[in-house]
Amino acid sequence: MIDKESGEMAAGTFCTIFSQPTADLVRTQPDTVANRLGGQFPEVRPCSWTGRRT
Repeated sequence: MIDKESGEMAAGTFCTIFSQPTADLVRTQPDTVANRLGGQFPEVRPCSWTGRRT
């Protein structure tokens, strides 16, 4: 669980998925976000995006 103090930072990082300029970047950004947040929030890292459609 992400604590309340870090919630805004995590939400902002997650929102970067939807602000990518190309479809290819949108597809790769979830992995980038999971890796970035995974250092501080280990429970986020196991999120697998491999099942997504390409």
